[in-house]
Amino acid sequence: GPELAGIIHSRHPSTAILYASGYSTEHVDEHVAGPEAPLLPKPYSLTQLAGKVREVLDARAAGPGERTAAADELPAETSW
Repeated sequence: GPELAGIIHSRHPSTAILYASGYSTEHVDEHVAGPEAPLLPKPYSLTQLAGKVREVLDARAAGPGERTAAADELPAETSW
């Protein structure tokens, strides 16, 4: 969770972090990552995972404040 993300960022500041959780978005925002952290709620499909990874990487490249297509707008496949 956030502890590991902090360690990763301290060693590799340019690394993007994506959280995946079965908890509600509100729970994760409040107790784990914060509202600005990218989150992929479980269950998710491979297409949704790939889309969210692309979204996080594109947002990092675009800079703060610019939004890309959301992974939850992609068609569902087999859930993980």
